[in-house]
Amino acid sequence: MGHLAAAASGLITIFLLFQPWLSASGPTGRLSSDAFGRIDGVSDRRVDWSTGRYYEADISGTWAVLAALAAAATVAAVVMYVRIRSSALSYLVVASAVATAIFVLADLLYLSGKAPDLRGMTEGDHPVDGISGLIQQFLGDDRPDFGSRQVASAGLDPAALLSGASAFAGAVAAAASGLRRHARRTIPLVLAAPKSNQRDQHGISLLWR
Repeated sequence: MGHLAAAASGLITIFLLFQPWLSASGPTGRLSSDAFGRIDGVSDRRVDWSTGRYYEADISGTWAVLAALAAAATVAAVVMYVRIRSSALSYLVVASAVATAIFVLADLLYLSGKAPDLRGMTEGDHPVDGISGLIQQFLGDDRPDFGSRQVASAGLDPAALLSGASAFAGAVAAAASGLRRHARRTIPLVLAAPKSNQRDQHGISLLWR
């Protein structure tokens, strides 16, 4: 049952990786990013005239790709384990499930650190310097307090937290199942060892006689 729970956790994790993990909302719009760093939403982002580029959050999807690969490996290992009962496959399930939990946790910490960048894309006026500042001062601004920032917020979404909980539960279930199977194989060997020693000692005593 533990391996099946790990497979179910892997499928849930893969599904949740494509859901919004990080959201930000502010005066200029609302944006969300999935675990891979793909940003969706609407925002009235200003262009920096000095560079000609939008203000964008640079979010990498490396940890999400690793988590997806580890979760897929978990599911595949469980499917093979159901058909071929093998200790190597059992250990592979445990290793891939634990790796999935580690990668998901790393992605959670990474995206949490990127929250200020995504929030900056939904804030009000962006204070700019140089040529862009001179141009905006010349053209004027229809909002008071040019260069001020309006309140915006950003944080992890429920899908991100649920994915972390699911990956952790799958790792625990796989590890517990692996330990139980290892204990079932080890205990009979330990119990059989004293009996063999007793037979050897009995045979030696007969030879002496």
